[in-house]
Amino acid sequence: MTLKARTLLLVAVLVLFAVAATAILLTLNSRDSLLDETRHDGERLAGVVAESAAYSDRAWRDVEAAIGKQMVVQAATAAEFVAAAERSSMSPGEISARLREVTRRTTIDEFWITDPAGRAYIHSEPGIEFTFSPDPRAQRQASAFFPLLTGERSTVIQRAQRREVDDRVFKYAGVAGVDQPRIVQVGYEAKYLAGLRRQVGLVQLVDQTADAPGVVAVRVVNHRLGTRVFRTGSREGEDSSGGQDSALSDPESAALRDAERSGDPQSFEQDEVLTVVAPIRAERGGEVIGGVLVALSTAHVQSELREDTLLALGIAAAVLALALLAALLGARRVTRPVGELTAAAISVEGGSYAPGSLDRIAEREDEIGRLAKVFDRMARQVREREERMQRQIKELSVQIDEGKRRRQVKEITETDYFRDLQRRAKELRERPRPDDD
Repeated sequence: MTLKARTLLLVAVLVLFAVAATAILLTLNSRDSLLDETRHDGERLAGVVAESAAYSDRAWRDVEAAIGKQMVVQAATAAEFVAAAERSSMSPGEISARLREVTRRTTIDEFWITDPAGRAYIHSEPGIEFTFSPDPRAQRQASAFFPLLTGERSTVIQRAQRREVDDRVFKYAGVAGVDQPRIVQVGYEAKYLAGLRRQVGLVQLVDQTADAPGVVAVRVVNHRLGTRVFRTGSREGEDSSGGQDSALSDPESAALRDAERSGDPQSFEQDEVLTVVAPIRAERGGEVIGGVLVALSTAHVQSELREDTLLALGIAAAVLALALLAALLGARRVTRPVGELTAAAISVEGGSYAPGSLDRIAEREDEIGRLAKVFDRMARQVREREERMQRQIKELSVQIDEGKRRRQVKEITETDYFRDLQRRAKELRERPRPDDD
């Protein structure tokens, strides 16, 4: 693998590692931030419901109590009227007719006046015979007024509730008679109270909370973990304002107990649902009297995480492309001079190096430029050294050849054969020529 390829591979691996690590950290931080934001929103929402639940029921109950007091005044007035009417010899029918006229002109819906035995002989409902019983098993609602006959109580105010006879919601209040033992009772159909309870009561509050975006369900429980109100909400765009109550799960029960013990909100995540539990404190004393569970969908967290992940992948691809481009350019700037230095080294080895061939690289101010300068200087020195060695070798060769020739001549001249030749030659030179005679 070439240096250029190794450089690109190294840069790609490092960039991928850095981008992947950064993307993972950002994704984890983003998820934690989104969950914390959802948890804080849930805690605020559950806290509002918990604080409102502490006095929401009390608001309409205070109104009901005020209405009850006013009904006592109306019953007392009716008792005085009946006593006065009977003293003036008005018949029960005439008195009943007058009372029916009052119900048509006022908010009072019923009058019931009894004799000492508890039989309602004067009333505003024609054609009905009714006798109050002291037995709660026989008359769960009406038996509460029987103590007015016995003198045990002078006033009875009953909470609005469904009647036994027709399932309509009525509120009753009564007083004892002023002229004889009797029950003087007035009745009020609690349409206004029911509407007020729906508007400002806990049910309406939970309904409005359940309709908030992202709310899966809202539950209000008492201190025994019994459900008082339960509503399902919208989840991922699905409208489900109503809903069937379900038993508390083990995590919900555990979170409620933890909230009751600590007095602080608790939360847990399960199946893309974040449940926040807030304790309900009494207005007086501050003791925990119940809890609120708000289940919030975390689907938006996953959706935003997917979007963030896609964005991170896009950024990673762009960064990787830029990094590879930069690495390619950087690799060319590094590997090209290295390649030229390698070629120069090969030429030095082959003895064909041309001095000055690295001048362009030597102009660089970095390490490669300094390396090229040093290499060129070394190559010149190597060439000069080789040329000097060649001259010395040539001179040495000449000296060696001359010495060898001398040794060979000496060896020849010192032989007996050569001396014999010299002697014969001398004799020949000394012998007289025929022309000399």
